[in-house]
Amino acid sequence: MDDDKKQAIFEEKYQNLLNLSYQEWLEAGPQNEKAAYEWLKEIDRELNDSYEAWFNATGEIKEQMETKRGKLKAMYDLIEEMFGLGIFEVEK
Repeated sequence: MDDDKKQAIFEEKYQNLLNLSYQEWLEAGPQNEKAAYEWLKEIDRELNDSYEAWFNATGEIKEQMETKRGKLKAMYDLIEEMFGLGIFEVEK
């Protein structure tokens, strides 16, 4: 996928959700496929580690956790899309 297509996808799907510009993403996000896999593993770990607390939370705490978990899921999807990775490849 070329850079213009990546930027269009980012701006359409992820920019508002992550509150991050494309330039900020380029500077802060994973720079290669190996780093992308590491980011995905870390996001997956964080989602798994926070699941029980989120499930048992109520009120404002649950809302805050839902927002955070939603951003983590969006970041996961973004990395998969930008690097052309799939879940089965991540588990290797």
